[in-house]
Parts: sequence; structure tokens; C-alpha cells
Amino acid sequence: MQIRSATLIGQRTTERWEAEPGSDALSAEQAVLDTAEWIRDRLSETRSAKRLDTLCLDIDGAACSWIRGRDAETELIRSAIDGAGAEIDEDDLHGGHSTAGIAERLPALGRELDVDVLGTPDASGRAAVLAAPDAPARLLLDRLDALGVRVGRVVTLWHTIAEAWDPGAHRASESDHAGIVATDHPPAAVVLIDPESGRLIWSWSRQGELIACGSMRVRRLRSEKHESHAEVLEHDIARLAGDWLGWSAQLGVCPTRVVVVGNPAPGGMSPGEIGRALTRAWGGSMADLIPSEDPIGDTLGKTLDVRPINAFQPLAERPTRSHRAAYRWLAVVLLIAAACVAGLGVGLFNRASGTKDVITQVNQERMDALNAVAPELVLDPFPAQRLSERIAVLQRRTGDLDVDAPRPIMSELETISLVLAIPGVSVDLIEVLDTLVTIKVRVREIGEGERLDQALNSIGGSGLRWRDPSYDSRGNDQISVVYTATWPERTARTP
Repeated sequence: MQIRSATLIGQRTTERWEAEPGSDALSAEQAVLDTAEWIRDRLSETRSAKRLDTLCLDIDGAACSWIRGRDAETELIRSAIDGAGAEIDEDDLHGGHSTAGIAERLPALGRELDVDVLGTPDASGRAAVLAAPDAPARLLLDRLDALGVRVGRVVTLWHTIAEAWDPGAHRASESDHAGIVATDHPPAAVVLIDPESGRLIWSWSRQGELIACGSMRVRRLRSEKHESHAEVLEHDIARLAGDWLGWSAQLGVCPTRVVVVGNPAPGGMSPGEIGRALTRAWGGSMADLIPSEDPIGDTLGKTLDVRPINAFQPLAERPTRSHRAAYRWLAVVLLIAAACVAGLGVGLFNRASGTKDVITQVNQERMDALNAVAPELVLDPFPAQRLSERIAVLQRRTGDLDVDAPRPIMSELETISLVLAIPGVSVDLIEVLDTLVTIKVRVREIGEGERLDQALNSIGGSGLRWRDPSYDSRGNDQISVVYTATWPERTARTP
């Protein structure tokens, strides 16, 4: 497989490049290099000099087939293709996963083939699998990446046909802009008449998303002006309908809208006859005819104005310079993290040395304390347990010690402070001792002192016993009052 030509389509211009003929590997590699440089040179003359929005691959050598939904995994399909020539033991198929037969329906190109599962497979049904030779495309992507040209996405001609001509794709785009959510998405079929290669290229899609595709050869004619035309006959439509019938039985999908793009060759069926033949062979469908002298060019040009929907995933996920740069930065970050971890390890090692010294010091202090109390426990592995046992023995011999309960000083002080907050009372002294509580205040008249005395005696939950206050009115305009209280007798508690 090698690149024969390339076409660059923009909003205003279309340019085409032809590769020099050759059949060996060196010619194929040189064609890739020349194509990449030609694309770079053409893009350098535009505003998007470093970006190619879409890379579309021709379907020459590609094929589409079906597979069971539960087997619709790329690795399983590739394994089936790689092991197509090996003998299969029937006992190996009892697990329920078998891709036997898929390799026979796909091109035998080995590692030059990439596969992509179309749509969303249902485990209980079947799914379409698109296989395309991508060796030239991989080389072209790598070369463009080396030249600094970014590729937005990679698709095949089938993908662009679905996006460009599926009426549902345009409805979906308009609904997105209008804020409308559609509930009915009927599948549509598009048939493109390719005069250059003499092919009928068809695709099934739902809202522009490719769900099945295929192609078939038809007779190609050349006019006196050396122009190519594809002649479509009645039996070609019958072959196409038979192919669609098989796909409909496999996928459970039946398009109700058929779009035919292109101009058939004179002498064969006219566009109107093709439309009538399709509606007759594919009952219940409605056919739209779109004339075009260059259907592939018009298809590619039309995708410039539609919303991108599809992508050939194996090539769309291919690493680029940005990925490799990310890997390099990730490697740098990992090296920095490794250096940090190494530094942390050295720090922990140094701290471990200091910890050993602390442990040695603590052990020495422990031995000194045991030598002072119980020298025989110095070598005991559990000295704390032995000391606890000895203390328990002593407690049983002497009985429990009676310890006086502590005075509730803070709670009493808090309640006294609340009482002394009465307006007109100035506090000179609050003294709380273990045996006596003394408060010295100044008031304007004796009545205020008496009310304060009543407030102190009426404190709920207080254990203080307040005595009669003493009044002293000598030498100033205010009366000095002294309140004293005694604590209740202590109640012993057992520790």
C-alpha cells in the first residue's frame, strides 16, 4: 500500500498532488515524505499553517464486516486476524467468545490493518467492524507531526459521506443550535457514485454517525474527452439491495431514507431510474438524488461546514509530539519526585540515628529509675507490669486511701461573680481559701448590702455557708461591706 495522490481542500481553494509511480518500499516511503512536505508547504500559505483539521483516507483496500456484540473488542478482533491461519480447537470455543470467520471477511494485511468498531455495540446483537490498511497513514501522521503540522482527526471516506449527506446529521446540528432535543433518529443510507474508480460507495448512519458501510465495483467508462464515468445497471442495484438485506438482518437496522450522490454514465441507468430502482428494491424507502460531477470532492468540501461527528479511532488516538512532550515532562516530574523521595530517605535515616540515641538515653534513665526502686527488675522485660502487681499487693494489704474531695472553687467563684454584677456594687476583694471565702464590696446604702447578702444565700447548688455581713461607713460616702463564708466539711473519696 502506498500513497498515489493527495487533495487539499479549503474554504476557497482545492489543490491536488500526484505521487510519482513506483511499487517498491522506497517509493512508498518517499511518497509519504513528499506528501507531508507538500501539505506543509500548502498550509504555510494559509492562516492555519500548523493545523490540518481532517485527514481523510480513501477506502481502497478497506472493508466492513459484522461481529457479535459481546466480541466487539479491538484486541479480540486483532487476535482473530493474527491467528487466522492457525488451527482452532473446538474445545477452546466453549467459553462463549469466538471471532471465527471475521478474519476471512477482512483484508489479510496483518499488522498493516487497523480495526474500529462502529456505533455502540449491543452484547446481545451484532456490530459493524471497519478494517482499513493504515501503514501509509501512520507514516504520514508521524511525518506531519515531525514537520510541526497538527492533525485534528482522522476519518475514512465512509465517515465523511455519512457526515456530509445524512439528513439527520444536519438536523442534529440545527437542533443543537436551536436548543431542540430530537427523539426520533431514523437511520439513513447514502450511495455515492465514484466515477474515477468505478465504485458505488455506500454508508449507513444515524444522525451522521457511521454504523455500517461498504462498496462495490461497477463498470467504468471513458468518454472521448478522457473523462471517467461509472455505469450503473439494474443488476448493480440488485446486488446493492442484496448486500443491504444481509446487513439489515445482522444489525437489525433498516434505513428509510436513501441519498444518491453523483452522475451515472450515459448509457446506463439515469438518476431517476436509479432512484426508482432503489425504492423498488428497498421497499418503504424514499430516495433523494443529488447530481455531482465530482462527488468525492463535493463530499470533502461539504464536511468543512458540518459538525465533526466521526473519527477512525486507531489513528485518532495515535501519539503525537505533544504526547511525547507530555511523556518527557512526566519523566522529569518522576525524576524530581524520585530525588525528593531519596532526600526524604536520607533525612529519615539521619533522624533514625538521632532516634537511636534518644532510645539509648531513655533506656538508661529507665535502668537508673529501676535501680533506685527495684534493682531486681532492671533486666525484666515487663517491669511496668511487675510494679503494677506489687502496687496491687500493697493496696490489698493496707486498704484504700481516703483522699479528701477537692473544693469546687471555680464553680463557686463563677456563681459569686454573677451575683456581684448587681448595679451599684463595687468589688474590692474576693479571696477564696481552703477554709474561708471573703468578699469585700462598697455600696451606697445598707439596703443594697442586705439585698446582696440575700442573693449570696439564695444561690442554688452552692455549698458555702454565709455569715452575717459587717458594715463600715466611716470616712467616705460609701458603705464598706465584708461577707464571709465557710466551706462544708470534706467528704473522703477513694482514689
